[in-house]
Amino acid sequence: FVAHGESSVPRNFYRFIKSLHNCLTGKWHHRFNERHVEEALAIGEVAYAAGYLFWSGYARLERGDFDEAQKIVDRLDEIGKRYNYAHSNFYYYSLASKLFINTNALAKAEACVDAAIHQLVAYGLDMRRIEFYGLKMKTSILQNDLKAAQKIVIKGDDLISKIGKKSILPNYY
Repeated sequence: FVAHGESSVPRNFYRFIKSLHNCLTGKWHHRFNERHVEEALAIGEVAYAAGYLFWSGYARLERGDFDEAQKIVDRLDEIGKRYNYAHSNFYYYSLASKLFINTNALAKAEACVDAAIHQLVAYGLDMRRIEFYGLKMKTSILQNDLKAAQKIVIKGDDLISKIGKKSILPNYY
């Protein structure tokens, strides 16, 4: 636990929130420590381990460190499979798709996005689907398939109309 005044915060929650804060404020050069992931997993805090990995990986993508981002993507995939943790799977799909887009592996990006959308539909997680529609639209545009991109825009618009104001939430991803 990290003590703060009269309250304390679980150390792994603090690490997760710190990695999120660093990314959202543009501090993309914070150190990544695999030990933090192992400590969180050892005590069953899979959510904090996956979240820490996601935001650490996102920072590496933003700064163009694709080799390090790939290691984190692989680790998220492993955690999602080992613990059957859906959010780790979605973190994996999100980072992997963005990594593939950044490295111009557009067919792989599209396959990743399609797999995520399929799982999100199965779980009924409409808000996260908006993020992946955006990624699918981006891959379609980069492949010069504007008709496919237009169809995705319409699907996304319909989904946003269905969800309403809550649809703003995934925009920080």
